[in-house]
Amino acid sequence: MIPTEKKPEEKSNLFQKLALLIPVWVQMIICAGAVMVAFINSPVLIEKFFASPTSTPMFASATVLPATDAMMTQPPPIVASATPTLVPGQDWSDDCINSAVWKPYLAGETRSEQSQCHQLSEWGIKAEQGRLIFASNRYSQPRANEYGILAPWNNWREVDFTVVADRQENSEIWFGFFEGDTIDSNGIVFVIQPGDEIDVRMMPYETEAVNNIDLKYADGKFHPRIIFEGGKIGVWVDQQDIITKWPVNFQIRNMFVGYRALPSANLNVAVFDLKFKP
Repeated sequence: MIPTEKKPEEKSNLFQKLALLIPVWVQMIICAGAVMVAFINSPVLIEKFFASPTSTPMFASATVLPATDAMMTQPPPIVASATPTLVPGQDWSDDCINSAVWKPYLAGETRSEQSQCHQLSEWGIKAEQGRLIFASNRYSQPRANEYGILAPWNNWREVDFTVVADRQENSEIWFGFFEGDTIDSNGIVFVIQPGDEIDVRMMPYETEAVNNIDLKYADGKFHPRIIFEGGKIGVWVDQQDIITKWPVNFQIRNMFVGYRALPSANLNVAVFDLKFKP
């Protein structure tokens, strides 16, 4: 007998029975595999997923605003200078009389310094180990001359320093304050003379001696302290009062450190430990 063909209902029942026998998680794996095969075999899906950099990104990024004219014209930030401003006397520690701080002074002579440090050895002036040295023999000099350096005065309230005179003949050490850039302008000058005698003189041309003091036991070493307060000046040397509250009737713009050499001058002096208080 020839078997008869099975009916469609019987096929359907067979698939239903098979589905009941396969676990649900196996069915999920089979479905995922089918999706992956379809993705790999579809160039269109691959092109959309791996989009070029110019296409729309999958994840939104932070909004970047275009630069405006106002933004482009803003000034750049202020950057501190790499070279700090030196306080007068700090440069002496580098064996230098810094041309950015000091201006050489000799009456009737103008110098143009091409280097960072002034070279003043012909005047008997140099910086060495934190000291300003005056070492000079002026035996052939026919008249008195002042040699020194000027620095801008920064409205300090007090300045003090130390002077050691190993040898001082026919010469004076000057530490002064002037309205102009010359010692012939209005000013006041602190003067150390041979024999440990100190005085304070008004300028120009030393028209008036403010006061003086004789320090017989100084042995050539002095520690002056000069204070400016309320338009007046006070001077102490080794805690001894020379002048107190003497009126200063001019604006101080420059400070002078130097010496006066008389005919036959011979000196070896050091000025150091220069300090300022605001």
